[in-house]
Amino acid sequence: MATSKYLELATDFALGWTNLFPRFKLILVMMIIPLFLNSLQFWILDNLLHGTKKKTLKFVRSPYTGRKSTNPIQRKVTVRYVN
Repeated sequence: MATSKYLELATDFALGWTNLFPRFKLILVMMIIPLFLNSLQFWILDNLLHGTKKKTLKFVRSPYTGRKSTNPIQRKVTVRYVN
């Protein structure tokens, strides 16, 4: 119950200036803010997943690659980190 009071104060502080413009508030809350936050999330995750060149993965050929008797589905690939 006390939390709802604080949330109401926070929303009034953040969006109180848009009370005179309800259509702009709708566009802001439904389009602009989610677009910005999704773009920020994409940028952060993209930078985390790409990493630095020091931590790139190098795929090493499996010893099963040259054999003709193995099924291609059973081939294994080992991964090691290259510095």
